[in-house]
Amino acid sequence: MPNCTKRLNRTHPLVRAKHDRRLNRTERKQNRDQLTLFNKMRSAMPAGVIYVDVQAMSSRQKSGRITSKGHPAWNARMQLRFCKAMLLPTKNRSSPMPIRCIYMSELSLTENIVSIQWYLLTIREIISAAEVKQMVDCYVLRWQVEDTFRVLKTGCQVEKLCMKKDASLHREVTLNMVVVWRIMLMFLTYMAGLPPTSHPYRRF
Repeated sequence: MPNCTKRLNRTHPLVRAKHDRRLNRTERKQNRDQLTLFNKMRSAMPAGVIYVDVQAMSSRQKSGRITSKGHPAWNARMQLRFCKAMLLPTKNRSSPMPIRCIYMSELSLTENIVSIQWYLLTIREIISAAEVKQMVDCYVLRWQVEDTFRVLKTGCQVEKLCMKKDASLHREVTLNMVVVWRIMLMFLTYMAGLPPTSHPYRRF
């Protein structure tokens, strides 16, 4: 158990909020216009403008139907706001939970592409716009991570592997990861519009 606690202290989760939540009672009394988390994040003071390279995402299919159409890559000009908030206690937590909030809203809208609005939450201390930019850069990588594991599960069918020993499964997954790496390399080359014979470093 102590090892788990030490590992948690070294970890800084970064997630995008999907559902709005009510704030702690103390914060609601201080400002009645900020009863919910999203309202507080949107009303925070602007902290500058940054450019985010939104990576291309391929379409998603599940059970023969398209769940996401995907989008091309583009450079988004986004306004930055960040603040602190206290969430209400949950069933598994008796005390309010302090979090750091990052709100990103796109300023220069791109034609035929839905504008970006991100509500990012983390427990890492944030005191400057440079630190926020670092967190955003980490979050943007999630598209590559999702595509990588989609190829691993759907293309290589690793979930159907039946091994009796952990070592055998580890070797099989390792070999499949090499295949996934080559497929992702070809995909990124194609999306970047580079010829297949281009130098590998130009693809990233």
